[in-house]
Amino acid sequence: MPDFGGDGKLAIELPNFRNKDTRSYYYLPPKARDALVACIRNRFDISMWQSLHRFASVFQRQDHLIYAFMEKHGIELTEKNWNAIAKRYQRKRDIYRRIDRRKKSSQK
Repeated sequence: MPDFGGDGKLAIELPNFRNKDTRSYYYLPPKARDALVACIRNRFDISMWQSLHRFASVFQRQDHLIYAFMEKHGIELTEKNWNAIAKRYQRKRDIYRRIDRRKKSSQK
């Protein structure tokens, strides 16, 4: 049975060809589905980092940056979405700073 998404899920529509029926050719087992979700999250993180970190030094307020990112990418402007993006950005920024500190301390 196809999974049509639902609450908290995103439905991905696959193309249908005459000689390949999507119901049998495009089945994703659970581990493959988890890998696809991880890939989508990684691409989101990369896009978020490139968009937000580039302008972080120019703008003083992070909330305006995140709202602009959400608006640009068609993400619903809710507090829940804002908090999720802010937390993901905070984690990536902390990792970046930790790596940068280690590089600077190893060069001394």
